[in-house]
Amino acid sequence: MKSSRDLLKQYNDNPISGWDLIVISSRDERQRSAFERQLDEMKQNNRHFITDEFNFLVVSDEQFVRQTNGTKKLGSGGSTLFIFRYLLEQFGDNYISNHKILLIHSGGYSQRLPHYSILGKLFSNLPIELNSDDNKYWTALDVKLALLAPFATLMSTGVWITASDDIVIYSYDESEMKNLSQFASDSIVCLGHPSDVDISVTHGVYVLDDQTLPMINSRTVSMHNCLQVLQKPTVDELTKFGAFVLNGTLQHCITDSSYYLGSDVIVDRLLKYPVHSLDEELDCYGHFLCPLGSDPVSNYGDNKFKSPLNQLLSDVHFKVLVLSQSKFIHLGTIGEYIYEMTDYSDKELAKSLCFRSQNHSDSDVIKGTVICSQINVDSVVDRHSVVEFCNFADIPIVTNRNLLYNCILEKRTDRSLEVLKFPVNYLLYSVPVTIDDGVNGWCTLGCCLDSQLKSELWSSNIFPVCETNEKSLLATLELIDGNFNDLSLSTNVTKLSMSSVKDWQNTQLIVEMRLPDLVSVVLEG
Repeated sequence: MKSSRDLLKQYNDNPISGWDLIVISSRDERQRSAFERQLDEMKQNNRHFITDEFNFLVVSDEQFVRQTNGTKKLGSGGSTLFIFRYLLEQFGDNYISNHKILLIHSGGYSQRLPHYSILGKLFSNLPIELNSDDNKYWTALDVKLALLAPFATLMSTGVWITASDDIVIYSYDESEMKNLSQFASDSIVCLGHPSDVDISVTHGVYVLDDQTLPMINSRTVSMHNCLQVLQKPTVDELTKFGAFVLNGTLQHCITDSSYYLGSDVIVDRLLKYPVHSLDEELDCYGHFLCPLGSDPVSNYGDNKFKSPLNQLLSDVHFKVLVLSQSKFIHLGTIGEYIYEMTDYSDKELAKSLCFRSQNHSDSDVIKGTVICSQINVDSVVDRHSVVEFCNFADIPIVTNRNLLYNCILEKRTDRSLEVLKFPVNYLLYSVPVTIDDGVNGWCTLGCCLDSQLKSELWSSNIFPVCETNEKSLLATLELIDGNFNDLSLSTNVTKLSMSSVKDWQNTQLIVEMRLPDLVSVVLEG
């Protein structure tokens, strides 16, 4: 039996991509530049796995938006269709037909995990430690490449599509995997995972052919015919379409994650879609997959499952590869991130990916997740906090369910400050910016971890730009302490929002200031 941990170890010993090209979508040109700088830095730093043998292409959705009928957002589906055309324009008409391509969608605004809106969730660091002398970084990108490697060998030419903010942990019998037929270039093959009802109603669900269902309980990997694909169905719809599968004494559904589009499906079908007339978002899950199956849901006249791609995809050869010992884990929201990344001693993700212990030998009270940061030995970091790319070496800090990212506080900033207590249940992250007059500064942004950031807070210009990282952190803490009443701040101070900061970010400085040689360091003050 081979596990996710085994795949990480294999990648650790011999990091190879398995793909002819890895395409990463970005939100706009600024984010494209940030992604490319990080990839270059990873290739140059021997603490990373990425080498020159990995062939990356970062593509900005922004350039495609300008080619449409005025839609402001393409959605992952619109982005996918434009990227297919872009690959042919750049590399020739036969490129997709002759290559294995991994497409990672990473171009969103990250409003539900805002501290990664600058550098991208795909480049977030995970506290993986395969052995005690492990000195490598592990990013979400590395984990994605390691865990998808078995499927690169199974697919014919075409494109494997995945998101940047999920991880699928799984185990499989190697002989069963080897016995699978290669995915045909005229087919679509989707990975399926047993999930409970709570997950099923927020994801895509595959309704499988009854005749193949027994294989789920007898094999670790099994290929299935599919009747329908439901997208974010209600419990009543799950029952109506017969989506529940009995696993021992438990009922679950088979939910989606990543999938393979054969090169013939792309060239002969999807490239015929009039993407330049796009006037609304397309989803590469709902709109691409709902037309599939031997009895697709579009036959039932339910507008919820209608797709503009119905005619192009309705009769495609379609299979679902079920990984019966797998679990889909989404890391796209603050709540999900906090849950999986903190107090994780008994959680499946941490066990499967070998997260290092949260107990630090230098301190009995630093129990949080500390990633690439310097922490004063007298600090108190609780188990429900994450400190990433921060420098608090001079002054002890006290956390209480906090996410702290890219923050610095040195004693010279405020000599009267002996200890810094962070407000309970808050995210704080600092961003270097260059404002209109060319002056460099810093902006620290913050919000309650339970905030709904797609509300007013996302676009409110209330966070002051200061000369240094330290001053911006203290100014924002003062703002929070006053319940976001900023009357004490000068009216001449430039203020930014979580939305607008991305337009002024100094991407080069963000990448350069990261602490590449630190994993977790506790220092005497």
